[in-house]
Amino acid sequence: MAQKPFGSTETTGRKLDVIGEYLSMYQKALSNTGFRTLYIDGFAGTSEIPVGERLA
Repeated sequence: MAQKPFGSTETTGRKLDVIGEYLSMYQKALSNTGFRTLYIDGFAGTSEIPVGERLA
């Protein structure tokens, strides 16, 4: 059985642009509040999800 396509270069690029803009504004809003900045790679992995496989 063929794998179901997941995402695309165009949509992933747009998502990265949107989250980058949001995080920039969020960081600016909280810059004088004592919060620390931590970076998390929310797009880590292969971006491939085999059909029928459950995520743990």
